[in-house]
Amino acid sequence: MKRRFAELPQQIAQLRSLTFLRILRSTIHNSLFRRQHLIEGAKIALKEDLRPWLKDIKSPCLVLWGERDYFTPVVGYGLVEVIADSKLQIISHGYHEWCMMQPEKLAAITFDFLEQIKSSTPNSYEASKT
Repeated sequence: MKRRFAELPQQIAQLRSLTFLRILRSTIHNSLFRRQHLIEGAKIALKEDLRPWLKDIKSPCLVLWGERDYFTPVVGYGLVEVIADSKLQIISHGYHEWCMMQPEKLAAITFDFLEQIKSSTPNSYEASKT
């Protein structure tokens, strides 16, 4: 099957779009899951009990939990009970590290949550700039 020369510009545009999306996805993934941040977070979590400080969180909080997280199976429910303005979202068929395997899903859920916050408090950003 021969490709037509007239289709080439359209194919190039599609490749550019796909390349841009892959770079964007990679950038989001790298900023969220830098290995050093994970290591430092794990060290803190293993050494210290952070639960007493959770009640001090004043920002809206989204707790994402894998339905099949057998490593820490019920911690998500406890977090939502302690953090005042929090919401628990269970990820169906998700394991402990689901977000590392599905960064697109994590990004979509995160952006949806941020959009909900923005739409529920439309003037909060403007007020914080003054």
